Amino acid sequence: MLYFAKLTLHTAGGAGRIASAASWTSQVQDFGTSVCEIKSITWEERLSDSATLSVFVRACQQADCSDGTWSPAVTQAAPVAIEPARYLQLRVDMTSNGSLEPELHSLEIMCR
Repeated sequence: MLYFAKLTLHTAGGAGRIASAASWTSQVQDFGTSVCEIKSITWEERLSDSATLSVFVRACQQADCSDGTWSPAVTQAAPVAIEPARYLQLRVDMTSNGSLEPELHSLEIMCR
């Protein structure tokens, strides 16, 4: 599971020092059996003015998660309605104003 991440994407040769949009996708997590009910997903972030950070999750039966469908953006600390499956993957989408980047400091999944 992801315990700590600090993500910033920089650009080269463009107008902004920092990418205006970026996405990070976790490795597929194999639970060996069906995923438990996700009680909540919480994270620590630092957002500058006009920056956004959205978290998505998908549960899959295939080891490469090609059969999974991304959830709508997750609400922090709220239950996540996904079907139980053996594999789980997370995605974080970030936007910035090109000079101040958003940061993801931690991401935690709580299961029942």
